[in-house]
Amino acid sequence: MLIEAGHIEKFARNFKDTEEIHIARVFWEYTTKSVLVMEYIPGIKIDQVAQLQAHGIDPKKIARIGLDSFSRQLMEFGFFHADPHPGNTIVMYDGRVSLVDFGIIGYLDEEMMVQIANLFLGYAEHDYELVLGALLDAGLISEDTVDLKRFRTDLKDTSEPFYGRTLQNISVRDVYEQIMQLVFKYQIHLPRNLLLLLKTFIQTEALGKILGSDASLLETTRPFAKKLLERGYDTRKVFQNLGREARALSGYMKMLPKFVHDILRQTAGGRQRLELWHGGFQQLDSKFEKGVNRLTVGIIISASTMAAALILNSSQKVIEFDVNLFGLKAVSITALLGLTGYTIATILGVWLIISILRSGRM
Repeated sequence: MLIEAGHIEKFARNFKDTEEIHIARVFWEYTTKSVLVMEYIPGIKIDQVAQLQAHGIDPKKIARIGLDSFSRQLMEFGFFHADPHPGNTIVMYDGRVSLVDFGIIGYLDEEMMVQIANLFLGYAEHDYELVLGALLDAGLISEDTVDLKRFRTDLKDTSEPFYGRTLQNISVRDVYEQIMQLVFKYQIHLPRNLLLLLKTFIQTEALGKILGSDASLLETTRPFAKKLLERGYDTRKVFQNLGREARALSGYMKMLPKFVHDILRQTAGGRQRLELWHGGFQQLDSKFEKGVNRLTVGIIISASTMAAALILNSSQKVIEFDVNLFGLKAVSITALLGLTGYTIATILGVWLIISILRSGRM
């Protein structure tokens, strides 16, 4: 009860300058951990349209107040009432709207508020790249696990039929089912606050439909989304963000020596293993090996040619054979070795030249 009382007071501060919204006062002197005592709100439940009209209250105006309030909660405060069903929304007799029962509350950090603003603005302006970017930034989808081109097509096919339609012409159940189909198809994990936001979005649309509103939720949220994005890029905000990032970086730098020390200590103790992997060197190894082989063949050719020349020019003869071939009467073993060397050198030389020419690298 104390936590809920805190929520009520926070809402009261957020809407203290808004005449159309009234938040009940908490009586702290009577409130305990088990009991919440708050101001009684006289009025009519928001779904009692006939009674509203009987008291001279325009239901469409009430719907507009509700939509504006919902947009401000998301894109100005980052703190929203997550259960706005008819029993929790009372229209006072003077035309003000009062929210009660703050047991279910959703929170959005500043980064998520900007992403939601981009999401609403992208939908309002048919900019699916902006919508896709917001979903990627929020971590709801990933390029590694989702086919972005296919997802964008499905997103467009799902969303386009709802454009230009007022709340009266949209089935909340259809919207919910279409969203859930995408969520299950692409295995999207929705955090608790986004699930609460989706539920609140559907309940808000349902209330607008009950009140006969001809407003478009996307058009209603557009100016609030633009205001949030403009606020996010002003000079003060930029320097504030830079200061926050600088403090975070300073903290990381302070912890870095300890992390390095821990890693080295664990490595020395055999609890960590350092492995280096290289890639892309396979072709280099092959080319290097081929070059060495060609150089080796060239050396063999040179050696065979010089050895053959030395042997043939030698005056010493080792074991001569008598032959009668091509006009020769005697042939020595030294001469045969010299001719064999020339033959091997010639064959290898021709092969090496052919291989170099075929590689195209002369």
